[in-house]
Amino acid sequence: MLERVVKNATKRSRSAAGVGKVVGTSVASGSASIFSSSPPSTSNSCSRIIPRQPKYFPRDGDALALRFLGHFFNCTLGDIVHTAGPHDFWRRTLPTLAQSEPLIRHAITALGTTHWLFMGHEFATPSQIAASEAVLNQQYNQAITHLIPLMSYHPDSNPYIPLILICCLLFVYIECLRESRTEAFRHLVSGSRLLASLMDVSPISSPPGKSLREIVAMFRWIDSDVTPFAYDRLLSNLASFANPAAGGTEAESGPFASLSEVEDELTEIDMEVYDNKWSAHGGGKWADLPLEHREVKRASWETVKNRFLVWEGRFEKTLKVLGLENDDSYEVLNLRFQRHMWRLMMNNNEQLWDEDPKMKPEECHMVMDQVERLLSMTSARMRVFTVHSKFIPALIVVYGSCADTAIRRRVIALLRTRRRREIVWDSEEVAQFLEADLERCLAGQKTTEWPKIGPCADGKALLFYWPPYS
Repeated sequence: MLERVVKNATKRSRSAAGVGKVVGTSVASGSASIFSSSPPSTSNSCSRIIPRQPKYFPRDGDALALRFLGHFFNCTLGDIVHTAGPHDFWRRTLPTLAQSEPLIRHAITALGTTHWLFMGHEFATPSQIAASEAVLNQQYNQAITHLIPLMSYHPDSNPYIPLILICCLLFVYIECLRESRTEAFRHLVSGSRLLASLMDVSPISSPPGKSLREIVAMFRWIDSDVTPFAYDRLLSNLASFANPAAGGTEAESGPFASLSEVEDELTEIDMEVYDNKWSAHGGGKWADLPLEHREVKRASWETVKNRFLVWEGRFEKTLKVLGLENDDSYEVLNLRFQRHMWRLMMNNNEQLWDEDPKMKPEECHMVMDQVERLLSMTSARMRVFTVHSKFIPALIVVYGSCADTAIRRRVIALLRTRRRREIVWDSEEVAQFLEADLERCLAGQKTTEWPKIGPCADGKALLFYWPPYS
C-alpha cells in the first residue's frame, strides 16, 4: 500500500502541464503582489499575497517559493481550517510540521501555489504564471523526493505513517484545485487502503498533537462528500476508526463549547449515516436489499436519528448560552441550513436509500432560499475553494428531486451566482452539466429522472474519472 501512495504521487510529479488552466476571473484589482518587492501588505484579503515570513518559516530557499508558503498560511490554510474537521486539525499540526519536516513544507508550498493560481489573479503576466507553475512543479517533486525514503519501513512498524497520510491529503487538495479528479481519487484510495491495512495495528507515532483517528476522520469526511450519489463505495471501510457517539446520550445534553464543536459533532453524525449506507448489510439500491437487511438499516437509522435529536437540542442550548439565538451571521445560518437538510431527510426517511428521492416544490424553494442567502454573504469576485461540500450537492439534490422546470432553472442560476469548488464539485461545471440535462429533457430526448452524477467510469456522468482509480 505504501508503494501505491508513492507510485500515484510520482505519476503526478512528472509534469505540471495544464496547471495554467485553473487561472480564471480576477478576484481583485491591483498588482500581483506576490511578485512585488514592496513592503508587506496589512490587508487580510486573500486577493493580496502577504510576503512577510512567519517565525516558523525557513529562512533559506527560493524567495518566490517562500512567498507561496506565506500564501498558504495567510490564505489557503483558512479555507481548509474553516471547512475541514476537526476544525483545529491543520492549525495545530502544520505550523510545526512546516518547520520540522521538509516533506510537509514542500507539499504545502505546492498547495499554496496551486491555490494562488486557482484564485484567478488575471492581472499576473504570462511570465508570472509560468514562474508560479515552475514553483509548483519544483515543490511537488521535492515533496516526492522526501516522501520516498519514508516508505522503506514495513507498514506495520513505520513511524511515519501519519506523516505520509497528511501528505496524501495535501496531494488530494492540490489535485482538486487543478481539476485533476482522477489523480485526487487515486490519492484518496491509496491512503484509505493504507489505513485499512493498519486496522488492527496501533500506530506507534503521530504528528505533533495529532492522533491517527483524526487523520482518518478527514479521509472519511472527504469520501462522504464526493460519493453522496454513488452506488459504489470509493474508499475502504474505515468505520472502525470512528469516534464513539459522544453526542448521542442523555447524559451529554448540555451546550457545546463552541460553534466549531457543534459542526464537528454534526459531521460525525453524517458519518454514521454514510457508514450505515455502506454497512455489511449492503449498500447500493434500497430495492435490491433483502428484507432482513432493510430492517437492520432501519434500526441503525433510528439510532442515528436519536443522536441527531440530541445534537439539535444541544445546538439550541449553545445558541442561547452564546447569545446567538437571533444571530444572522454566516456561521450560525450555515448550521441552521445543515439542520434544515437533516430535517428534510428525517421527514423523508423512507426515501433515505431510494435511488430517486422526491421533494415537494415548497421544500425545494426553502432549500434554495437558504442557499441563496448564504451565497449572498460571500464575495461575488473571489473564487472559493473548500474541502467540505455543503451547497453544491444540496442543489444537485433539489434538481434531481423535482421535475419542475422553473425550479431546475433556479438551481442552475444559483450555481452560477458564485464560483465555488467544494472538493471535486465545481459550481460552473455542475451548472453546465445540469443545463445540458435540462435541455435534453425539454427536447424530449430523455425523461426527467436523475442524471447520472457519479463518481464512476461512465463518460456521461458528472463526476467521471479515467482511467479507473482502482
